[in-house]
Amino acid sequence: MEELPLFSELGGPEINLLLPICRLIEGGIGHYLIHEGEPVRDIYFLLSGEATVRKEQKQIATIGKGAVIGEMTLLNHTPAFATIQAKGPFKALAIDQLAFSNLLEEHARLASVILKKIARALSLRLMMTDAKLAEALSIPHDYKQGENDPEGT
Repeated sequence: MEELPLFSELGGPEINLLLPICRLIEGGIGHYLIHEGEPVRDIYFLLSGEATVRKEQKQIATIGKGAVIGEMTLLNHTPAFATIQAKGPFKALAIDQLAFSNLLEEHARLASVILKKIARALSLRLMMTDAKLAEALSIPHDYKQGENDPEGT
């Protein structure tokens, strides 16, 4: 568990608090971890393998080892934002969101470390999304108004 970035700053006593609510899941190609629009009961930490992230049936990302899945629903209690499906064999640590939330409420340091790491991961994801959006919306530098318009309008 300590090899996961989210838990890398935790000590033995904090890891021992998490162990009773964790379970290992394994699956193969095509296994769905989360379905868009449906309730999410677990938060997942991908230990190995890769998965696709699809929004409205369009692939928007590929995630791999170390990825956190279900963190958005943990924070805002909404249905799944996207569908997560395994691209091949995988292992993940699954934690019931209610038990996880209760544990974080009871242990301030544990909550601080984990929630800061989740916030950093979400911030990085937002920055990458913003960069992709800016690139998609930008007008090529060699484009000049009227030059590619045969009507000159």
